Amino acid sequence: MNSIPSRASRILQGRAWRFAFAAALTALYLLACMAGGPIASLTRFACEGDRAAFTRLTGALLLAVLLALALRRRMTPAAFLVACLGAVAALLLRLHMFDQVSADYASFLERWVDTFREGGFGMIREEIGDYNLPYLYILALIARSPISDLYLIKLVSVAFDFALALMMMETVHRFIDERASLPVFLAVLALPTVWWNSAYWAQCDALYVFFVVACLYALLAGRPVISASLLSLAFCFKLQTIFFFPMVLFGLLHKKYRWRHALAFAGTYLLTLVPALLAGRSLLSALTIYLNQSLGQYSDRLTYNAASIYQFFPQVELANAPQWPWVSALFDEHQTMDVSLTRWYFTLDTMWWLQNATLIAAAVIVLAALFFLWKRRRFLGFDQVWRMAAFSALFVPLVLPKMHDRYFYMADMLCLLYGARYPRRAFVPMLVIGASFASYMPFLTRARGVPMIVASMMNIAALAFIARDILTELRARQAACPDAPCAQEASAPERV
Repeated sequence: MNSIPSRASRILQGRAWRFAFAAALTALYLLACMAGGPIASLTRFACEGDRAAFTRLTGALLLAVLLALALRRRMTPAAFLVACLGAVAALLLRLHMFDQVSADYASFLERWVDTFREGGFGMIREEIGDYNLPYLYILALIARSPISDLYLIKLVSVAFDFALALMMMETVHRFIDERASLPVFLAVLALPTVWWNSAYWAQCDALYVFFVVACLYALLAGRPVISASLLSLAFCFKLQTIFFFPMVLFGLLHKKYRWRHALAFAGTYLLTLVPALLAGRSLLSALTIYLNQSLGQYSDRLTYNAASIYQFFPQVELANAPQWPWVSALFDEHQTMDVSLTRWYFTLDTMWWLQNATLIAAAVIVLAALFFLWKRRRFLGFDQVWRMAAFSALFVPLVLPKMHDRYFYMADMLCLLYGARYPRRAFVPMLVIGASFASYMPFLTRARGVPMIVASMMNIAALAFIARDILTELRARQAACPDAPCAQEASAPERV
């Protein structure tokens, strides 16, 4: 009789039943879709064949996620079941928003896909949009499908939502605390800033942040070449990867990176240009996409709904006017100006000078912070990696001008890792994610649930706590061992 429980225990610890459960759950999902699930309510299918094909695509995505969970080691049966059900719920939630059309899709993504649909992949030789080439390759592939490009664009982003959640889960499991890995996985899938970004907004921030987290994972695992290549892929998708670049200096400081690994970064980046070059795009045009993106547009504000320090400045933006009644009080003594109009205060020419001045000031601030840490490098152990990653991803967009509402997406994820490593600082990712959520609302809902100055103060408070932890650790090491060499390997400091 005792052999029955032991045999059942061995079965539960094995993988065969997990694979069977993943297949059965996927089959149930497909049956539910056929019987009138969320895909049945989507309205942009030209025919039922397209609807069936899209259903199969979502089923394949779900099966891939469930199999990835089944392959994970040291995952209890209960945790596996919870993760699988969470993944199904996350997919269903996202599918309910696939009919939503954002302004970014209507103004940009749809037109770019139409260009590829009319001219084929060869149109990549032209300067289409301001996204870098790898994402344009994806749009070119989407243009070849009869399924609605809105759905496919969102499905790609949703696929990377799941990939990001799995990568965050594995990073926490291997390098932080395996008990926190499941909550982090579920948190990533449940965060409104994640599913709003992909399923509602049709944006692709999950793509580059997935590669950033994978880069950090590879660095911690002692795979610097792979890490540099993954960082390059992140940079290929989004210029915002530069917010993570201070971590490259941190890796160089601790000899996790060598200067030769820059070849892996450059080589990977150049490889992504090859399809466009073969299609007739000039090398100069391919290499200057980000330059044109950063200099050729967005000239009328210091911030575009980002919860940065520039929310404390009046903007050339109608939506921000109610936050600045003192402008009228100071500069319009007789109240003859319409307070809803702020262009009388900062002209476009003035704003151009302000953008350049604040950009230079931000560069000086970032370099000063790096110099401060460099001078104390002997006491900056590699075990500070979680604090430094969160600090970098939050600090850089906080002080840079012209940041957009979505640009704290990486900070959301890296602060989540920081909170997993230091449970008593769990409120830090709450502050950052809350500020990000408040930043999304003006663009997506045309309403401000929280004043943007409050959101900025939330980010500043979170950064202050992270900086305090870094400085406290530096002072403690300096006081304990003033002549100690810089720690080369990660240790296990007390959890705070």
